[in-house]
Amino acid sequence: MTKKELVDEVFNRLPIFWRTRIGKKRVKLIIELCFDTIIETTASGEPVKILNFAKFETRERRSHTVYCPVIGEHRKAKEHLRVIMKPSRVWRDMLQRVAGKE
Repeated sequence: MTKKELVDEVFNRLPIFWRTRIGKKRVKLIIELCFDTIIETTASGEPVKILNFAKFETRERRSHTVYCPVIGEHRKAKEHLRVIMKPSRVWRDMLQRVAGKE
């Protein structure tokens, strides 16, 4: 699902009363603000916990040696931050139920 499809889906799930007052542009703005807030908060080192959805946090990856097949050499990868998204138990259970039905 792309961001445009997400905006369309959220907009279509709104009651008719809200659709006429909010509009797709505002729904898109709200979704982008949510994403930006998650990115900015995790970039500052603080975790983001969204109940019944997921937990986002950053972890530091130590430097390590990797093999580069293009040049055929081992190289040292730098230390860097990576984002970890851990789905909630509700989400994991729902995925298991859906996977079990198919």
